[in-house]
Order: sequence, then structure tokens, then C-alpha cells
Amino acid sequence: MKEIVNIENPCSVEWSKMTPDKAGRFCNSCEKIVIDFSNKTLEEIKIYLSKYDGKKVCGRFQERHTTKSNKWFNFLNNIELVFF
Repeated sequence: MKEIVNIENPCSVEWSKMTPDKAGRFCNSCEKIVIDFSNKTLEEIKIYLSKYDGKKVCGRFQERHTTKSNKWFNFLNNIELVFF
């Protein structure tokens, strides 16, 4: 999977300030669950997001999920496809 996650308007609320939830955290500011994708592969994220086709999903991502220009992150994402 060569796609990356595009975050048009990143949330300004700190992760540590959100209330823990089984799927991630609850943001009191926007009153939504923020899914923790930080330990997921790009393929796992793609599968999850495909279930919400066209709907907005709030999520916590790592830089490797959102960076297209960095060769190291691209390498890691390709390794995830092989081993995870």
C-alpha cells in the first residue's frame, strides 16, 4: 500500500488531555472518539477506514502514516506489508 493518511485539519487537543476509551480516547472538545492507529500498519488503517466509506474518522497517527517524502518512513511502511 503506497497511500498515506491525509489529515486536513489536525486536532489541537493533546492526546494526554483526552479521556481513555477502549478504542483510543474521547475528545471532549469535539465530542468524538479518537481511534488510536499509532500501532497499526497502513494496511490495517486502510481496512478500518474502508468500513467508514466517506465518513470522517478521528484518529491518532504516527508520522510514518502521514509522511510521503521521507524515504525511511516509506521503507518502514513497506516492511509492515511484508511482516505484519
